[in-house]
Amino acid sequence: MKRLPIRRPGARRVLFMNHDMTAGGAERALLNLLSRLDRGRFQPTLWVRSRKGDLREAYEALGIEVREQRWAMQEGARRRLIWNLPVAAVGLSRFDVVHSFCSNAWWTEPWAVRLGRVPAYLIRKSDLYRHGPVRSWEVRERMADRIVAVTEHIAEAFYADGPASRKVQVIRNGVDTELFRPMPPDLELRRRLGVPEGGAVLACVANLSPYKGQLPVLIALALAKATDRTVHVVFAGRDLADGEVQRWAAELGVADRAHFVGLVNDVPRLLAGCDGMVLVSPREGCSNAVLEAMACGIPLVLSAAGAEELLGDGEAGFVIGKGELDRMVDRMWTLGREPELRRRMGEAARRRALAAFSLDRMAKEYMDLYDEVLEEKAR
Repeated sequence: MKRLPIRRPGARRVLFMNHDMTAGGAERALLNLLSRLDRGRFQPTLWVRSRKGDLREAYEALGIEVREQRWAMQEGARRRLIWNLPVAAVGLSRFDVVHSFCSNAWWTEPWAVRLGRVPAYLIRKSDLYRHGPVRSWEVRERMADRIVAVTEHIAEAFYADGPASRKVQVIRNGVDTELFRPMPPDLELRRRLGVPEGGAVLACVANLSPYKGQLPVLIALALAKATDRTVHVVFAGRDLADGEVQRWAAELGVADRAHFVGLVNDVPRLLAGCDGMVLVSPREGCSNAVLEAMACGIPLVLSAAGAEELLGDGEAGFVIGKGELDRMVDRMWTLGREPELRRRMGEAARRRALAAFSLDRMAKEYMDLYDEVLEEKAR
């Protein structure tokens, strides 16, 4: 039998809940938080619906208890699910804090927390979509002691008024600024892609999906090609669209300028070969990819869809409005043609990452929040 971690005297028991261990935004943010959590103050446990995923080894290397507990995170017919609640409640009753990182609203989650008499229940809102039934979201928000929004934009979009507004606290993601740091320019990438001198190369680090805005980038590449501007984009991420994005590239005639490299483990090395990063999702939260690019000193081209607030005063990149394809082309082309501007923006991005998005800052804000809620409930 696997030995469970020994509880440290005085350490508060925190249960984190999430879908699985894929290399998604919430999973990586949770991994970063767990890596910096003060084990003298908090003893973490992780429950997931599935242990599968690219980050499994990284999670297990942290030495925390990880359990596959699907019955605590389920949605469906209430008559069937209600029988799972007592079992889930017993399992949850040993924790001081339950913090759900799930982007889906599971019906069993808040009710099991309530039946288990867990002192503090927190949920996290990390994007501008409501995954799962609206009614289940309403129950979660009503029962939660705090709702963590990862950007001001998300907080305002969902919780500007109403009863839930009093529970919201904004805690942005953090980035490992030692792992993600500026590197010397890598000219080998340009040679491998066949980009001539004076051409622009940008990265688009995001899973291939209609939700991540790769189609506008491909259209921008077609516009650049039609106007004799050499712009290439390296798309790095898992293919969640079954080859659809690659088919778009072929249909638009830019298969020679759109390069699909799959999931990349060494993102700093990839970015070192690029003039900037482009991410024009229709909706975006506190993008880990954006924070990583900033920490690497890479200027950005972002859509005005939520993540632009990460740039601060705007010195770290360009922001384009919905449908501004010509402007997107101009900004990508500019980053390839103006090295001094690229340097200034990259330095501003790095400064912003160091000042506002360290992992220690993120972990401290979460730990202080757990203490605050527990102290409130103890009064």
